[in-house]
Amino acid sequence: DRRPHPAPGSGSENRSDVAAKVIAAGMKYLGTPYEYGSNRSSTATFDCSDFVRRTFIDALGVTLPMDSRQQGDYVKQKGNTTTNWRNLEAGDLMFFMSYRGPNKRDYNGINKSNQRITHVGIYMGDGKILHTYSVESGGVRTDSVAGRHWEYRFLFGGSAL
Repeated sequence: DRRPHPAPGSGSENRSDVAAKVIAAGMKYLGTPYEYGSNRSSTATFDCSDFVRRTFIDALGVTLPMDSRQQGDYVKQKGNTTTNWRNLEAGDLMFFMSYRGPNKRDYNGINKSNQRITHVGIYMGDGKILHTYSVESGGVRTDSVAGRHWEYRFLFGGSAL
C-alpha cells in the first residue's frame, strides 16, 4: 500500500482500526500502579486522566487535555456525546461522577447534568471499560459496566477524535 496514511481521526481511517489501536496501547499498561496526580511525563504510575492521555499519545499521537474535566469538555466540543453508555463505540471515552455507593438506588434523584466529572476511562466495547482508579484496585485494569456502580455513575461519553 503506497498511499499516504491519513491522520488519525481524519475520517479515512477505519474507526474500528483506530479503536483497536487505542485499546491495544492501553492494554500494554495493565497492572501499572495508580497514583493520583501522577507525573504526566512518566509511565511508572497513572491516574485516570493521565492513563487515557498516554494511551491516545501512544496509539495515535493525539494529545488530549491533562485532566478528566478538561477531557470531558474536549469530547463535548467534538459534539458527539451520549448519556447512554450502551450507545458508545469501542475507543470512546467514558466520564463518571463521584462514587456514592455500589447500588443503583445510591444514585436515585441525582441530576447528572450538573455533576462534576471525577473519573474517565476508555470504552472497550462488549460492556467493558479500560481504566485506573485506585491503589487498591491494582492499577490499570478492565471492568464490566452493566449493573455495577460504573453504570450508575456514568455521566456521558463520546469520541475524542
